[in-house]
Amino acid sequence: MQPGINNSLDPGPAVSRSVHHEPSALRVQYRALTDQMTADLSSAIGDRVRQERQSPHWTLDQLAETAGMSRRMVVNVEQGAANPSVGTLLRISDALGIGLPALVQPPQPRPVKVTRRGEGAVLWTGSAGPSLPSLSETPSGLVCRAVETRNK
Repeated sequence: MQPGINNSLDPGPAVSRSVHHEPSALRVQYRALTDQMTADLSSAIGDRVRQERQSPHWTLDQLAETAGMSRRMVVNVEQGAANPSVGTLLRISDALGIGLPALVQPPQPRPVKVTRRGEGAVLWTGSAGPSLPSLSETPSGLVCRAVETRNK
């Protein structure tokens, strides 16, 4: 160390270490916007978790046990009250059998094709009158069948 030369990174007493600024209106708006975006995302994730959990008719306890977490954590995630870590979201998505990207995307409405009477091919017609129109399938795999009974 040479005398008279400051070898440290310390700026010395003449330089202020902290500068206090009042938050600007832009910074406050940004913070409020990000807080709202976080709340919206938490709510969307919670809705998606609930939808996927209820699809196979799982209880909160079943999902919690399968995901290896407390029931309270699952409740908080579903209610959008928690800001879960990526690890927590991965455990939930693995337990539900869906990928993490699908879990964090808002639920999409599933399209359904409606086949009106007389528009679909008839698979069977009995002499007594009942008929069985063809089955219609939605893109998600849901099969719908309409049965019409004719009374004489």
